Amino acid sequence: MDYLSAAQAILEADNRPLHFREIARRALERRLITPTGQTPEATMGSRLYVDTKKPDSRFERLGKGQFAIKRRAQTDDIARRVEAINSDTRQTLQSRLLAVPADRFEVLVRELMIAIGFDESSVQVTSYSGDGGIDVRGILNAGGVTSIHAAVQVKRWKYNVQSKIVRELRGSLTTHEQGIIITTSGFSKGAREEARATGKAPISLIDGAALIELLIKYGVGVTKEPHTVLTLDEEYWVEASGIAAVANGEHQLTGEPGQATPPRAKRARGVGGPTPAAPVATADASPVAPPAIAPAPVATPEAPPPGYPILVRAKGKAEQTGLLIDPGGRMEFGGKVYSSPSTAARDASGWKSANGWRYWQYQHPATGEWQVIEELRRGGRMASEANDPRSSHSAPAQYPPDVPPDATPDPAA
Repeated sequence: MDYLSAAQAILEADNRPLHFREIARRALERRLITPTGQTPEATMGSRLYVDTKKPDSRFERLGKGQFAIKRRAQTDDIARRVEAINSDTRQTLQSRLLAVPADRFEVLVRELMIAIGFDESSVQVTSYSGDGGIDVRGILNAGGVTSIHAAVQVKRWKYNVQSKIVRELRGSLTTHEQGIIITTSGFSKGAREEARATGKAPISLIDGAALIELLIKYGVGVTKEPHTVLTLDEEYWVEASGIAAVANGEHQLTGEPGQATPPRAKRARGVGGPTPAAPVATADASPVAPPAIAPAPVATPEAPPPGYPILVRAKGKAEQTGLLIDPGGRMEFGGKVYSSPSTAARDASGWKSANGWRYWQYQHPATGEWQVIEELRRGGRMASEANDPRSSHSAPAQYPPDVPPDATPDPAA
């Protein structure tokens, strides 16, 4: 079983979203997959991430490595209504075919043959004579390699075509002609056996259902109307816009666990600076200016360190995706594990050399923006240096909360 089929089996059995690592673990326990590499969890994640980008994917991403079977409530309802319309159209088309005059039916078959690819100058309707003999002849050029000379018998009947008609058509064929019978009804068992009899010229049979599908496929007497269906991108609203839950039209902004961030939370955190304190009056009523307070820095989004493996994509090529397996730079791309992002980038781009740390991007969990994975490496280096007492990038001196770093000490203090 392939990875995606295994994932579908696991998710359907559990009936709830699971992390791709858990999906891989269960698939291994049930022996649904046989890994060829050493990172089946990363392979499962890669397969699922790539598949969810397809419009017909069976899965949906719920963020932070969680996957589920795609919810189809809305799309299934639309699909059912579309299928009902198409079914009615097919039935109406069947009635129209039976109602059209016999000579016009032969002209319709001619138009279908031209739409299929027969040479228009070669397709000719033979003289109408009570529906006897061959009705339409034409030549189909097969890729410029050979030509197929077709002789077509059409039957606008409500009852099945019998074997006798097949034998009569075969007897009317000239050398190198291919016989075809097209009917609005069907064919008896004997007719089908006669059409493929061993040692005889084969006859192609097209019944009413197949004729309708050919008319639809090649647009003869039928038009197709494309419509755009709008659906919400739940992953965007869950992750990129900072909404933690979407249900029944209600949403909760991400803040403290289980709490909605209040509308003025940014002001309380110092965005735009704290509100200046009012002057303080002493006993002699002379105002004393409040101590100078340095403007608070603008808050920047903070996010916990990303969990590995991380979905990455090529810069400027959103369809080219892979997995960054660990902070050391091991990567999976195209089902193959690479020792560094640069070797994966060379294979992905076809270039002789490439800086993989700037070729691949990851999506920042707080801002939703795509950044080069070099930021992950730089962030890890800076964190290590900040914790190292020997590093020249040691932490700045700490000051009491009410004394800014650039304040001058009061000699009287």
